Amino acid sequence: MTVLVWLLLAHFVTDFYLQPKAWVDDRERAHFKSFGLLKHVAVHALTSALALLICVAMGQLSLSLNLVLAWLAIWLSHYLIDIIKSYARPSATALLVDQFAHILMLTLVWGWLTGLWPFVMAWTLGFLLQRDMLIIAMAFLLTARPVSIFTAAVLSRQAQALAGSAQGLVEAGRLIGYVERWLIVSFVLSGQFIGIGFLLAAKSIFRFGDLSQAHERRLTEYMLLGTLVSFTSALAIAGLAVYLT
Repeated sequence: MTVLVWLLLAHFVTDFYLQPKAWVDDRERAHFKSFGLLKHVAVHALTSALALLICVAMGQLSLSLNLVLAWLAIWLSHYLIDIIKSYARPSATALLVDQFAHILMLTLVWGWLTGLWPFVMAWTLGFLLQRDMLIIAMAFLLTARPVSIFTAAVLSRQAQALAGSAQGLVEAGRLIGYVERWLIVSFVLSGQFIGIGFLLAAKSIFRFGDLSQAHERRLTEYMLLGTLVSFTSALAIAGLAVYLT
């Protein structure tokens, strides 16, 4: 694992600390013709080479043709992945897919260099496909869009009554709901039930000013009902996941 840790460290430092925004903007504008992308890849090649040499010095790897090929695979794949990302609209999804692709490539290189690839594949597939992991994944999926749809259905009459009375950021409420329910599932699965209380208290504090200034009883009741439906749904799904696992 030492080799993989060093490769990941080099990647994260290069991608998030040694890449100026000007390089990113240039990549988004010029794509494969971007000079900023070339400079970023050059820096990444240096940091990954340093990580591999440190592993050699620590006795984790030995100097060989395979090491050179692995280094070439790392920075060439990084270059290609970043080019593909430059054509995608900037978003959290694009960032997550981009980082997943980089991490997957580094994991493949690590498995190949250390000869552990068959064992890594078998362990990964066994871990991801086991029953408990599938149930947990389903719990997170259910508490996202399905619960949002359910909450909207429960509050449909109240939403019609409040139509036009309150404006907010587009999609903000949906994303807030996703995050708060995922936190609830995480707290329940880890047995940290006190975190749910802190989450509810924090949301109440942030909402208090808006509701007190609105002087609108219907809006207050709507927000309270929405929070209760969202929290209750997440707790029910998380509790069921704990029971099944």
